[in-house]
Amino acid sequence: HASGGAFDPTCGPVVRLWRAARKDHHRPDPDLLSDAQGRTGWTKVRLQGAHATLEPGMRLDFGGIGKGYAADQALTLLRERGFPSALVDIGGDMAIGDPPPGRDAWKIEVELRGTTRPLLQVANVGVATSGDLYQFVEIEGVRYSHIVDARTGEALHTPTVACVVAPDATGADALASAASVLGPDVESILVAEGACALIERETADGLRRWELGAWARIVSTPE
Repeated sequence: HASGGAFDPTCGPVVRLWRAARKDHHRPDPDLLSDAQGRTGWTKVRLQGAHATLEPGMRLDFGGIGKGYAADQALTLLRERGFPSALVDIGGDMAIGDPPPGRDAWKIEVELRGTTRPLLQVANVGVATSGDLYQFVEIEGVRYSHIVDARTGEALHTPTVACVVAPDATGADALASAASVLGPDVESILVAEGACALIERETADGLRRWELGAWARIVSTPE
């Protein structure tokens, strides 16, 4: 809701079509894509207590938060077992606990599009990076990301990478996907969620870079 539909787990039918497109290097059939788009939308989910009802043909896709959620659950388990000082990394999405003994924070190097890799100093947060550095396909000279704009049904085709730091990894994961779609327009959402981000995007004028929220406060100078 907060992302205006930019991040939407109900876009499963659309995601499946683009996943197939990455395998056969052809854009999804327009009619199939239009039909799939008509079967998505978070407003079509009916919540009744602990139960959820989907309209016929809908399919949920939690790829945008799955790794973050798993990292959060693993960190919770470690804390319960007496290990509060821990970092759980699942495919680049991190749930970070207390800092290592004798230190004020964990130092995390982030890989983005540019040559400069930010070094973050963080503790008790989630960190997630989303973009098309590794998951993409080129079709007829256009580079399509694995990330889909749920509002349009189109895979992103402007090379973008977003790193988000949020109170937990589940939130960071979802916000990183939204940031990839919305670009710097995501800032108000980040601030409302107590998060910050760095976004890098290739444009006709070269690489653009946006530091959003309190990003500058967590960046460390490399030793």
